[in-house]
Amino acid sequence: HAYHATMPTDALRAFRDTMAETRDYGFERLKEAQWRLGTEVRAMLAAKSVRSVAADGFGAPGVVVCYTDDPDIQNGKKFAAEGVQIAAGVPLQVGEPEGFRTFRFGLFGLDKLYDVEGTVARLKRVVDAVI
Repeated sequence: HAYHATMPTDALRAFRDTMAETRDYGFERLKEAQWRLGTEVRAMLAAKSVRSVAADGFGAPGVVVCYTDDPDIQNGKKFAAEGVQIAAGVPLQVGEPEGFRTFRFGLFGLDKLYDVEGTVARLKRVVDAVI
């Protein structure tokens, strides 16, 4: 039965409210903010010689996946110590070698898109402390 897969009413209401907030703020405006956020985070990491998994021109605006040699960056421990949660490791499953390590920033949330400059500044402080 689909009943068991149905979201609770409060979750549906919250989702509806978020979609209305998104519409009211402006889809195009948020799309531009998402691209700006992704681009600025990639540039910030590149300036610290952190290499993206995505080739130039193929980076997604809402997710940044990078290589690392540091297991405590890969597992998120160093970021957690600074109060930031990341996704620990993203396996490509294409025969990557032993010791292959990546980490991922998920740049999701209207709060981040409403204040791209502030989001980047806060993340930069953490990245500067970790890398």
